[in-house]
Amino acid sequence: MVVLVFLVQLIPLGAMALVHIGLSSNGVISEGFGSMLFYVLLATVAVLTLYWGTSTFIALVVVTLPGMYPMRALAAAVIGGRATAADFCTGCCGCLAVWQCCGAW
Repeated sequence: MVVLVFLVQLIPLGAMALVHIGLSSNGVISEGFGSMLFYVLLATVAVLTLYWGTSTFIALVVVTLPGMYPMRALAAAVIGGRATAADFCTGCCGCLAVWQCCGAW
């Protein structure tokens, strides 16, 4: 059950791969604003997929505990990760602000 949830969580990344194939064949993401917009969206989807995947991996460990069922393990793995995601987003915004101030953007 937990592995099935993990496979469902990989669907957005697969969809982005299909979008990349379509846009690159038309030349939309070859240069300029279209390229930047696509790769920012791709990075966002990749980070979210990584976040969901790590929560599911933790659920795979939690489900081995006695008396733990797969859906309860998924819920237990996600609850502890919410503050970490907020901290990660705050850290990324801070890094981008420092990068902008240094003139590297």
